[in-house]
Amino acid sequence: MSGDRQRGGRASLQARAAAVVLLALGATACRSLATLDESREPEPAPVEVVAESIVVAAWAEPSSLPEGGGQTQLLVRVQKKGGAPFAGVQVRLAASTGTLFSAGRVLVTDGRGMTRDRLTTRRSARVVLNAGGTRYRFDVRVGDSVEATPPAPQRRTAIACTSKRPPRSSGPEPMNARAGKSPLK
Repeated sequence: MSGDRQRGGRASLQARAAAVVLLALGATACRSLATLDESREPEPAPVEVVAESIVVAAWAEPSSLPEGGGQTQLLVRVQKKGGAPFAGVQVRLAASTGTLFSAGRVLVTDGRGMTRDRLTTRRSARVVLNAGGTRYRFDVRVGDSVEATPPAPQRRTAIACTSKRPPRSSGPEPMNARAGKSPLK
């Protein structure tokens, strides 16, 4: 009987070892799949491309949400190269998680060059937009990441980019469009 007990014990040990290996492989595979899903960036649908250089700024208000999530307004501003508002530019947004009020439909900038959407989310999200053919992205943080990097007071999360490289010129100093003064004086 002791030989049967040893063989049964070895079989049981082998079965446990096989189960541990399968669990470890399964856990690794699940982590890999989760990482792939989180790292995949959303892609907004195409829009009509504008023919001239534009400057795009986009941000969320508030830029971060408390633990458990909530709603934030996503604002997009499109300007012509010289700083004038650019009305009529098509914009589409996509988010890695959560729900957009626009559901990915085309938004159009108003007379001030502005458009907005609303994101409802429980987790941090990457927002990607296509404004007049210029792809653009920013993050909305939720929960612990809010505590780790609190936003500076009175600041908006914004990124600006141009769709075309401005020409080099040795002409007069650039004028500050807002104040009508040279920024160097």
